[in-house]
Amino acid sequence: MFIMKTGNLHLIACIFAFVFTACPHPCEPPYKPPTYLEGCVLWKGESKHPPVNMRPGWAYYNTVAREVHFWKTWHEWKILPDDCYLTWKGEGESPPNSPKLNWAYYRSTDKKTYIWDGNEWQALVKNSLIGPKGIVSAEIPMAWIPAGSFQMGSHVAEPERKSDETQHHVTLSKGFYMGKYEVTQEQFFAVTRQNPSRFNEDTKIDTATGKLKGNRPVERVSWYEAIEFCNMLSIKEWLSPAYSLNGKTDPDEWELAGPVWEAEWDDVEMLGNANGYRLPTEVEWEYACRAGTDTAFNWGTGQITTAQANYNGKEYLYNNSPKGKYREKTTAAGSFAPNAWGLYDMHGNVAEWCWDWYGEGYYENSPAQDPTGPSTGIRRILRGGSFYHFGGDIRSAVRTYDHPYAFFIFAHYIGFRVVRSE
Repeated sequence: MFIMKTGNLHLIACIFAFVFTACPHPCEPPYKPPTYLEGCVLWKGESKHPPVNMRPGWAYYNTVAREVHFWKTWHEWKILPDDCYLTWKGEGESPPNSPKLNWAYYRSTDKKTYIWDGNEWQALVKNSLIGPKGIVSAEIPMAWIPAGSFQMGSHVAEPERKSDETQHHVTLSKGFYMGKYEVTQEQFFAVTRQNPSRFNEDTKIDTATGKLKGNRPVERVSWYEAIEFCNMLSIKEWLSPAYSLNGKTDPDEWELAGPVWEAEWDDVEMLGNANGYRLPTEVEWEYACRAGTDTAFNWGTGQITTAQANYNGKEYLYNNSPKGKYREKTTAAGSFAPNAWGLYDMHGNVAEWCWDWYGEGYYENSPAQDPTGPSTGIRRILRGGSFYHFGGDIRSAVRTYDHPYAFFIFAHYIGFRVVRSE
């Protein structure tokens, strides 16, 4: 169960892991906000006015107050508390007439919940997630990253510092949400129905549900595939997509004439007011990675061990760090301790795509507030390094890059994580 807060709008996602029973009327006095209203239902609706013929547990989204209101008793509407979770309207032998996207009903004959995906009724898999604005097919746990300022780049005395790491002061004027983990193979498959990853030996497709289970990060993903994933997931959750190509935001409508290495792909625009998923900018990535630190690594020191991150610690040891192991492949998301802001694998595992074009001298002329990188380029930024890199290559300040169409067999060290604007 989770709630994602976007401004004043609460997106409520409900876990369907139950068998409907007669409503036990948990909303009747004495009222205590329950953690789960078993058997009660949520009215599907966004309106200035409540539905007619209400009963306890029904709710609607008030578009004026931007609040979810639910029918507490037989005579009173209340604002839905943050710890009160409700399920969707529908109990019956037959589906509702004229269903809308994400409507669901419970069929008592086979004791299953069915959800309308826009084309057909699908049996809702246990522990699947849905929200007020669409099917959440890939739960992305997010951490809140507060606005603030920091010194981007590396200190001149930092070992193995590169010439494009010029230290400069940068301010992020707005906070944002960032994925706690790199996007996993399971999440990528849930949205795209594809898994391009090389290291997929422990991923399995459940033949009963069609869902893939695998907690390693997705890799061999091009920059273009990463932004397609972002828009596809945003559309599924009815969020405003962050990217536009030729004036369109639905990847199914991009209708590119040729393969992804052709120049028309480079016309992708990032939409400033979108609340959907997107790649972090380079400054967002480094700011979030550092989490208030100014050292080579976000645990606050200038040394690293293979107990702290997945990288090649067997040779070319960084700054007299102890010798470790070379795992030669990715590890499961969250295998190592998070940084101070709750983000995992910011160092190593897979290198992560950012929005920005790479510019070697960009730091010397970049804006002091909310920079988004050069307006044009040849290669896109990658951050964080991977299992394949040495310790000095996965420092907080290191800037790497590749062609945005890089998805071929040797790109098994490239993945991504997502962010969302407030």
